[in-house]
Amino acid sequence: MKKQFLFAMAAVAMLASCSNDDVVSNNGIDGDKGRIEVKLGQPSIVSSRASINNDAGWKNNAQIGIFAINRKAADWTVTTDPKDRLIYNETTKVDAAGTDLSWVAAGKHFYYPYDNKYEYSFYGYHPVQAEANIKATATQVTCDFTLNGTQDILWGKNVLPIDTKGFNYKYITDNPATPSVPFQHLLTRFQFFVTGTTGAIAKDLAVTKVEVLNVQTAAQLVIADKADTEIAAVRTLTLTGAADQILTLKDAAGTDATKVKATAGAGSPMGESIMLPAGATSYDLRITFRDFAEATAPITVLAKLTKAGNVAFLAGQSHKVIITLTEPKEVSLKATLADWDMAGEDIKPM
Repeated sequence: MKKQFLFAMAAVAMLASCSNDDVVSNNGIDGDKGRIEVKLGQPSIVSSRASINNDAGWKNNAQIGIFAINRKAADWTVTTDPKDRLIYNETTKVDAAGTDLSWVAAGKHFYYPYDNKYEYSFYGYHPVQAEANIKATATQVTCDFTLNGTQDILWGKNVLPIDTKGFNYKYITDNPATPSVPFQHLLTRFQFFVTGTTGAIAKDLAVTKVEVLNVQTAAQLVIADKADTEIAAVRTLTLTGAADQILTLKDAAGTDATKVKATAGAGSPMGESIMLPAGATSYDLRITFRDFAEATAPITVLAKLTKAGNVAFLAGQSHKVIITLTEPKEVSLKATLADWDMAGEDIKPM
């Protein structure tokens, strides 16, 4: 099921008792009397669980990069007017309750310029990347990622219809309702469970490592596009580079997943999960298992993850992968020896 995260982009009118002689600052960001500040607060989450990958990874931890870009700017690479990129890759953080967002940098404030020629669209993404990974062209803002299997990638936008002129001072004054940004997952999640036959359980077998082979890990996300409209859109990651990387199942701490014994029934969970690029019809797995005490040599098997009908795995979907261990069979061979064929030609050395 696709999960969406709705984060409120609250525009709060700030009352002030300033005189009519107050002057707006030269960049229009600080503002003065009657200024309207762009704030982030009270995000509502529409999801079966309040998490990105797990509750601990969401609460008091998840950071969201925010953009407010003037869609009327002639060229998004030009920064001579800072108001065109009012908010540009600024970081917010989810609080311990998982209910509020705040700017990570202390004392951070942004205000709508009084000049209503600016028409802002809001964008957000996770996880936040360094400025070097953010690139602007005349019509797009993109972000480069290196996938490591442990991080979810989220993206969302709030773009008003063309005839409403976008978010600006006048729009927020006339429409005090809080804008929101619906976030979507861009990867497919796999959670692993270990079960086993009676023989495997009796031999105390355990899975010690799970790897996904042949993965493209260089990815680019289009965060903002001048062609974006108010219509809900599904973003996809563009994958680049060779499909030769290996992603290993990790624990919450980022270390290789702890080995897990085979158990009866639905099995025991192993590690956190692996987040993989969506769109593939299969993924290559390498699974290593041995006795739990590690008295015997490890055994490695290759397997494929596929869906019924060989259809593609979709972004936002979460799948349980059940690894069933069976008692290994001892390798035994019989040897027979054929008699020499004595019909060969006699050869005399020269």
